[in-house]
Amino acid sequence: VVDPAGSGTVMPHNAHRANITCAAFSANGERVLTGATDGSVFVWSARDGSPVVQRSDLGSSVLSAVFLERAEGSSIAVGLADGRIRIWPLDPLAAARRRQPRELSDWERKRESALAFPLPFD
Repeated sequence: VVDPAGSGTVMPHNAHRANITCAAFSANGERVLTGATDGSVFVWSARDGSPVVQRSDLGSSVLSAVFLERAEGSSIAVGLADGRIRIWPLDPLAAARRRQPRELSDWERKRESALAFPLPFD
């Protein structure tokens, strides 16, 4: 991988188990996204080639992959050979922290109470 700043090359640790089919740089050039025919996607540091995020459960060959820069943070979008498109946040923890707590409905309270039994559920 050639460093976009022109300071040389970086050799990522290839953890894909099949042919790499696509690659993309993040908007700031700090990360590289690769997809492969084994249904895996990896995000690598462009500085040192270390893995940042991986997904190996897509179930179909990855044909294309891109970074999506959104107000709420970066996401990854992939196009799969079986016709599906999958999108997920690069950092799912940040997305989960932004969700607002809500009141449980009556049926949810009953379900949680039954699951907690014999402990009390408040």
